[in-house]
Amino acid sequence: MKELKCEVLVVGAGPAGGMAAKSCAEKGIDTILIEKKAEIGAPLRCAEGVSKKMFAEIGIKPEPEWIRADMKGAVIVSPDGTSFQLDETKAGAEVGYVLERHLFDKGIAKLAVKAGAKLMMRTWMTGPIMKDGKIVGAHCVSMGEPLDIYCDCIVGADGVESQVGRWCGIDTNLKMNDIEPCIQYRMAGIDCSMEFCEFRLGLEVAPGGYLWIFPKGDGVANVASGSWVPSARTASARSSSSTSSSPRTPGSSTPRSSRSTEGSIPPAPAWRKATPPTMSCSSETPRGSSTRSREAASAMPASPGCTPERSSLSARRKEITPRPP
Repeated sequence: MKELKCEVLVVGAGPAGGMAAKSCAEKGIDTILIEKKAEIGAPLRCAEGVSKKMFAEIGIKPEPEWIRADMKGAVIVSPDGTSFQLDETKAGAEVGYVLERHLFDKGIAKLAVKAGAKLMMRTWMTGPIMKDGKIVGAHCVSMGEPLDIYCDCIVGADGVESQVGRWCGIDTNLKMNDIEPCIQYRMAGIDCSMEFCEFRLGLEVAPGGYLWIFPKGDGVANVASGSWVPSARTASARSSSSTSSSPRTPGSSTPRSSRSTEGSIPPAPAWRKATPPTMSCSSETPRGSSTRSREAASAMPASPGCTPERSSLSARRKEITPRPP
């Protein structure tokens, strides 16, 4: 069996994993970043909205190709139709730029590789390597072949319900009340402002949640609804109905849908939990199942200003009892 060694193994090449790998590599830490899919950033699993402040906070200058639209702010529509407008500084963390998310994710991974991290595609973790009751690495499959990667630290950037976290003794399961089913369409030919994100509230549109319209220019927008309802089947039906009645050009045919995304989002902030020094979990969108991204990191925050120095990754290990998947 093939074996590799590194100091930090990052599992998942989404924005959180890419930033973790970039931050470690910039500190001179030997880092491997693995991604199970053949393409980073696909399929789309969010509304693609981010604040401009976010880029300044993480110390990254956005590339022009990442940005599809520059928002001036947001419009909030209440159940009775009353609306008010907020500029981007008051509209929340998801208003500023509407991205081409697949290019953004690839761009972050590219920065990680440029900093010195090794990227391995179509490679996924199947379980922890244990020695004397301690985690010393990860069993993986790479391009269909078994691979063992020995490391000092594993960063689980594989989603809100991180499988890596479960293997390493962290309860990452979400209760049904902690998530909201959603459905999103990429719509063309709609009549809405291309300069403002729009949020619609009310039981008729999205019970317990809201409907959002994130414009991407030229009459194209991400139109979606997330609702809290007892069953996912009912939520999907209501979301489909809400989305289908999205804004349309007067006198024109029904807006066209070119892509749909279904899944769930956590309505509360992502969990933060202390983790052993050999294990870090960075939660973002559940792999293949969510329309909105929430990222958090513990033990090794995925941001340039919070990365550990090399000395913190020396031989510190703590006994962990892994849990089955």
